Amino acid sequence: MTALCQCGCGLPAPIAARNYKHLGYLKGQVMRFIRGHALNLLKTHEASSTSEYAAYQDAKRRCINPQYQAYADYGGRGIKFLFPSFEQFFAELGKRPEGRTLDRINNEGHYERGNVRWATWSEQSRNQRPRTRKTHCKNGHEFIEGSFYVKVNGTRICRACNNERNKNWRQNVKLSQR
Repeated sequence: MTALCQCGCGLPAPIAARNYKHLGYLKGQVMRFIRGHALNLLKTHEASSTSEYAAYQDAKRRCINPQYQAYADYGGRGIKFLFPSFEQFFAELGKRPEGRTLDRINNEGHYERGNVRWATWSEQSRNQRPRTRKTHCKNGHEFIEGSFYVKVNGTRICRACNNERNKNWRQNVKLSQR
């Protein structure tokens, strides 16, 4: 089975003659690009203005820069960025399709070959860590069985806070009727 070079030149892609573990190819496996064909985008001066390069840089920053705003959710959790170069990142993912952004298939895994894809927002929203539910209301009352109401939309209302709010409202109504 032959595959075409993914740079768009239309030529058949080569078969790996030996193992290229650093690129993720095994001997006999079809490679994604003819050597040097990873589009002319791979020249740093041209690639730096592409959305693919921006995704590469953002993912890298999230994992290695403790000053980055999202570091706690990525590098702070032990997620690593394992693409040593933009060329390897681009060879793995190719051009970014319209309306898609970078996503990790296994949300607990690293940014690495086989665990990244271009995904839609809806695909990404289904691929998130479970959120922890609040255990206390904003006034510090614990949400335990019987201590809250559940609204139709699923939000919880603290009974103690609700009773206090109703008590204050009744007092204000009585004062305004005098």
